Amino acid sequence: KAGAAPPAEGPFPWHMVAIIAVGVALIAVIAFAFTHRPVSEPPVKTLALASESALESGIIAAKLAAEQGDYQKAISNLQNAESGALRIDSPRSARLLLEILPLLGECYLDVGDPEQARRAFGRVLAKQEVAFGKNSGSYGRSEAGLAIALTGLGDMKSAEPLLQHALTVIEKLPKGEQKGLCQVYYGLAKIAESRHDTAKASAFLNLALKRKAAEGKPDLEAANLMV
Repeated sequence: KAGAAPPAEGPFPWHMVAIIAVGVALIAVIAFAFTHRPVSEPPVKTLALASESALESGIIAAKLAAEQGDYQKAISNLQNAESGALRIDSPRSARLLLEILPLLGECYLDVGDPEQARRAFGRVLAKQEVAFGKNSGSYGRSEAGLAIALTGLGDMKSAEPLLQHALTVIEKLPKGEQKGLCQVYYGLAKIAESRHDTAKASAFLNLALKRKAAEGKPDLEAANLMV
């Protein structure tokens, strides 16, 4: 109708403007994240599996080197494997450490480095106790390795109880699993020899030689000590 007043306008819808602005901002953030995401980075799990496979390859290479008498090469491979296992820090790499460290200790004994052998066996014993228990063959063999390292350092007092426990553990194992028994006999012979107990030293050395002969690996060092 002519002369009628125009309808009154309501308040400006500022809340709608705010909602639209927030929506635009979210779209921008999502677009940025999508366009800047890594394109070729492999999953973390895949990287871990690849590294763990490399650790296993390093262990195999170390074993082959040790069998060929190249203990320095074996030590280098095992040192790298230990560093890699600690860096990965996964259940599988933790299990591999239980294999790496005893091998490393044995190689150090083979090159005449009892201090480094002591450290390697010392690092693995606590892990083996948790994984297998103190009455396991793995623990007994590492215990014997640590004791041999201690005898090489002149610490007969600390070595003797380790050897006695290792002897008890390993002798209870099935005949085909008594690896390390010769090492125990040899260590006990060294302790007896240090006390000038030649009868006991000779008895343990004879046991060590018989054990080595049964394994088809004559122990020239033990044979020389018997002279």
